Order: sequence, then structure tokens, then C-alpha cells
Amino acid sequence: MSGTDELYRVLYTDHDGHEQVTGAMTRVQAYSRARDLAAKNYAVGSVMTASAAEDYMQDRYSPTYRGVEVPDDLRADGVPRSVYEAWKRGVDVTLDSEQPEPADADPFAPDLTMSREVADFILRATNGLLLEGYWPKDFRVGGRHGGDDTEDYDGDLVRKAADVISRDKIKNSELRRYIAELDADAEGGAS
Repeated sequence: MSGTDELYRVLYTDHDGHEQVTGAMTRVQAYSRARDLAAKNYAVGSVMTASAAEDYMQDRYSPTYRGVEVPDDLRADGVPRSVYEAWKRGVDVTLDSEQPEPADADPFAPDLTMSREVADFILRATNGLLLEGYWPKDFRVGGRHGGDDTEDYDGDLVRKAADVISRDKIKNSELRRYIAELDADAEGGAS
């Protein structure tokens, strides 16, 4: 269907406060209908393609989004669409970031999940230490530097932060070198 053949609908709120859409019509007819509805004191939302209007209404009034039940207060008429969209973005972030643990995962291993903001902070802090002339020491289990335990949580956090940010975006050569050493140590310990 070409752009001139596409059908449109008008989204508006009736006098009872319920969102409605008109039947499908041409673009010119839809804009004319929107003006008529506004003249009759209806709150006109927008003119959109018929398919977009159908998706909007289904999305807006569906009891679930991606398998998560939509709270009743978000589905209520009069709630700004922006509030619902913000909730949806939160659901998307939560569902997209959840990854099942591998079957052989250690249930007692530290949680190294982090947001981009936390990863950025960790890398900036490490970079700051390097710029001041300090080479970060490994903090070993038990609170000792250079202790007997081989678990290096600090190094793991820096490596995870580098994974989250993407190593090719790290510009500082000292920080890249430090991360490369951490990677080499981790690979050496894994074999």
C-alpha cells in the first residue's frame, strides 16, 4: 500500500473520559474528523495510521506487557501515556537484562551484574588510580592484599565493567594494558 493509500484513525477521549479511535479513513478525512471532534469538545489525541492506532489500543488496554501484568492504575483513563511508556521501558530493561545462570554456575559466587553507569564509574576510578601513578592491587578474599586466596573480586569487577562498556571504547592505554593483564591472569587461572 503506498503512502497515499494508507488509512488513518483519530485517537480521542469521549465525554466519559474513555479513549476511543475512529474508523479507518483517508488522511484528509482523518484530519477533518479530528477538527470536527475538537469542535464538539472532545479531547483529540492524534491522527495516526490505522495499524498504529490498533497497536496503540491493543498495547494500551492489554492486561499484560511481555508477560508482566500491567498495574490497574497505569491502564486507567486519564493516566498520561508517558507514565505507561516509562513503565514499559522499565519492564524492557528488567527483562532484557535477566539472563539465566548457566547450570554449572557457583551459587555462592559474588554478583557481578552492573549497569552501564556503575561500569563507567568503576573504569573511571581505576583510570584515576592509574593516572595518579598507582597500579591497583588485587584485593583478595579475607581483606588482605596479595593474600593466599586466588579469588580476585576487584579484578573481576574491572573486567566485567570493561565488558559492559565495551573494551574498544576504552581510550586510555594504561587502563587498556591493566585490563589486558587482568584478562591474561584470568585466562592463566582458568587453564
